[in-house]
Amino acid sequence: MNEHYPWIDNAEALVLFSQDCDLLNPSLENEPFAEFFCVTFIAEVNPSLAYGKNPREIHLRIGDSQCICLSINHRIRIDRELLAGMSFDHEPLMLLNGNLKILLSWLSKKYSRPAFPDRFNELLAQIPKLDKKLLTLNTSFPTIKRLLFLVVPNTEVATNQRYSLSIKVLLDGRFADGDENSKEGISVKLRQIFSVKQIRILEISCDYEDEVTLFDLKYYSLWDKEYISRRYDLVL
Repeated sequence: MNEHYPWIDNAEALVLFSQDCDLLNPSLENEPFAEFFCVTFIAEVNPSLAYGKNPREIHLRIGDSQCICLSINHRIRIDRELLAGMSFDHEPLMLLNGNLKILLSWLSKKYSRPAFPDRFNELLAQIPKLDKKLLTLNTSFPTIKRLLFLVVPNTEVATNQRYSLSIKVLLDGRFADGDENSKEGISVKLRQIFSVKQIRILEISCDYEDEVTLFDLKYYSLWDKEYISRRYDLVL
């Protein structure tokens, strides 16, 4: 192992993340390392840490009975040359395809998340107990996967000007299998949370995965509370 940190000693398993072609590349010079998450086993998935809702920590299910916890910063590199001679006494655990996609999306979000205007972030940072309110929302409605924002204008504004905000909530699952009644409840709660001075909410819509269109994704951007708590170092 090329690196060592105190949290490595607490790891109960490693999750390999790599392109197949990189892992099997015949050139150790071109691809010298394999990368792993250090993970711990947990009793059950916390809804607020599922589906990549939290940018620092994620809970995933392996099979029917096991769950794991991953931290975005608990990653290590191991020489591929060392791995070549390793063998397993039993079949390694595998992430299901759905959870693998969630893991890859969560990891890439660390580097690709959009930027919102500082003034807009400042206004959201003034919402009392925002973190607690969002946690309660996630717990009450576990089908929530993402919050998408359309902020107009997407620039800095003067202190006497307002932003217009449209919110699109991405829900886990398909429309045919969903609960339409929960959409209204989610919309009401979000309007209560984000109705603050100088932000005018134009629209809140809740859509299942098969209802969101490429047109929506062209204009809406992913939002999570870390965009303001990281920048302003707030305990929300």
